[in-house]
This record gives sequence, C-alpha cells and structure tokens, in this order.
Amino acid sequence: MERWAPWEPWRSLSVATGRWHHGYTCLSTASSPPIPPHCHSRPSVGRTSRFRMKSWHTGLSELGLGFGDNQTWAEEPGNASHWPLGLASPSPIETSPLPPAADPCLLGGSRDTHAVTESFSRLSMEGPASPAPAPGALPYYVAFSQLLGLTVVAMTGAWLGMYRGGIAWESALQFNVHPLCMVIGLVFLQGDALLVYRVFRNEAKRTTKVLHGLLHVFAFVIALVGLVAVFEHHRKKGYADLYSLHSWCGILVFALFFAQWLVGFSFFLFPGASFSLRSRYRPQHVFFGAAIFLLSVATALLGLKEALLFELGTKYSTFEPEGVLANVLGLLLAAFATVVLYILTRADWKRPLQAEEQALSMDFKTLTEGDSPSSQ
Repeated sequence: MERWAPWEPWRSLSVATGRWHHGYTCLSTASSPPIPPHCHSRPSVGRTSRFRMKSWHTGLSELGLGFGDNQTWAEEPGNASHWPLGLASPSPIETSPLPPAADPCLLGGSRDTHAVTESFSRLSMEGPASPAPAPGALPYYVAFSQLLGLTVVAMTGAWLGMYRGGIAWESALQFNVHPLCMVIGLVFLQGDALLVYRVFRNEAKRTTKVLHGLLHVFAFVIALVGLVAVFEHHRKKGYADLYSLHSWCGILVFALFFAQWLVGFSFFLFPGASFSLRSRYRPQHVFFGAAIFLLSVATALLGLKEALLFELGTKYSTFEPEGVLANVLGLLLAAFATVVLYILTRADWKRPLQAEEQALSMDFKTLTEGDSPSSQ
C-alpha cells in the first residue's frame, strides 16, 4: 500500500527559457491508505514523481514561484515507457488546469485538500478580479507629497543659486553639488520609491517591485555623486573629513541605504530566496526602509543648519534673508517626510493583494508549513 508523503520543494533553471521553475516533489512511501484508483492512470516514475510548473501569472513571481502566462503541469520522465502514447520526449504534458496542490490523489486526502481545491476553484470561477479602487483621500495626499517634494528640490536649487553662487564641478562651487544631490536622491527619490506600493495598487507585483528598485538605484547614484563632490571639495581645500555629526550621520545613512537595497534585491528580485524567507524578512525590510528615509531627512536638516552657521555665523540671529529661506526649506523637508510617513502608516491604504496572490500565498503556506488557509 502506498501514500504520498509531504511535498519537498525544488527549483531548476530552464536553459531554453531562462526562467526559474519551481515545484514540489511527492515522495511515495509504503504505508496506507492506498492511492485512489484514478491516480494509477498517471505516468509513474518509480517511487518518485516530480511535477514541474512552467508558468501561470507574470505578476506573482514575488511569491517565489516563477509564474508566467499559462499554467501547465507535467511529470518528469524517468523512463520513456512511463509516458502515455509512447512519448519519449521530456516535454510537458498538458493536464488539468488545477495544480497538483488541488489534486486529492497527490495529497492523500489530507485535511487541507478541500480548502486548497476550493480556493483555486473559486479563483477560476470568479475570473479576472476587477481593480481595487483607490481610497478617496489617497490621491490627494500623494499629490500633496509630490508638491512638497518638488518644492523642496526647487528651493534647494534657489538657495544655492541665490546665496551660494550656483553649482559647478571644477571650481569652488563643487561643494554645492553635495546638498542638491543629497536632497534629490536620499530625500525626494527615496520618498517616492517608498510610495510606489501605494500609488500603483493594481499593477502586477513584479512591475511594482522593479520600479521600486529602480527608483532606489537612481537615488543611490545621485547620492554617490553628491558624496564624491564633498570629498573632492575637502581634498582640494585641505579641509578635514568626517569630524561633524552631520558627516557621521551621512555616512551611516549612505551605508544603510546601500545595504538595504542590496539585501532587498537579493530577497525580492533575484530568484533565490524562498517564499517563507521572503515573508519573514518583509517586515524588517519595510521598517528599515522607513527608518533610513527618516534618518536621511534628519541628516539633511543637520547639514542645512551646519551650512548656515559656517556661512552666516552670528548674523544668523538677525533674520538674514538666506537664513529665513533656509529655515523655510527645513520646514518643507520635515513636512515632506511627515506626509510620506503618514501615507505609509495608513493600513487601509496599503496595496491590496490581487486574487491570485492571495489564493496562492495561502495554499503554498498550507503545503510548506502545514497551516490551514482558514487560519490566515
């Protein structure tokens, strides 16, 4: 007598398509209960059958499943005689549109079989889900944040142009590249990258992730230019480096930003991390993203105050026009950070799970962790 033991996850890279394929291997063991009779019609490969998933939905790759367009399942042949109609080719065989997770003969009639089958059947019956409407106030808050962010960038340029002589790389004005690049990269673009999952609510998850990652890449490159500019300026002028609180915070923010991007890419974009590992790391990724953004704004405020004290000295207390403009700039920086964080912390404004994402996340947790979908 045979039954199917718990599934073992596997992954392989297709040389033909360049895609990662994921699935589960069912290991048969010599114990009861027997396999249902209709299952014996399936091709058999000794005591092990492997079901290979090709593709299902392009936007679900964040689940670590490598989904594509149309779902097909096939057993990996160990012998040509095991294939029906004498097929000797290892090409996939079109079978039921339901994945093996929903087949009672593969799960041995476990307690979760009917729940898994029901969720996939309900998904196929409902058809494509209609886009979730955006909360009424969300577009206004997002528009307000962009207005604040663009005003911050414009006011930074106006401050440098009106009171610091403008921007140039090969002159004494090279230092002015630093504050402008840091405000554009680590404040404005980083804030927009955090808002991607609130703005693009109904797009494919992978598309949203790629945009999120690309905005962080642009922010990193621009901030790197600003960092090089300040070190080059100090070297030419003979100034000391990394002695102030602003410089220490700046280096810390830059290092944390790079580490956060690198780890995020490894977990969520590079096809290597498992679904369970991504799920465990996701809360930390969200928290540190918001924390680094706050540290970036705080560091910008420290740098702004430091620049005013160096340039104005005691005249800062006499309400010099440059000091007033810089104070307004500081308030706008704080306002931009506040609006972005408010949008991020509103639970009802989070990106809703698409129907496919929700069903698959529950069903694969059922298979890999033994939980019931009803407990989610």
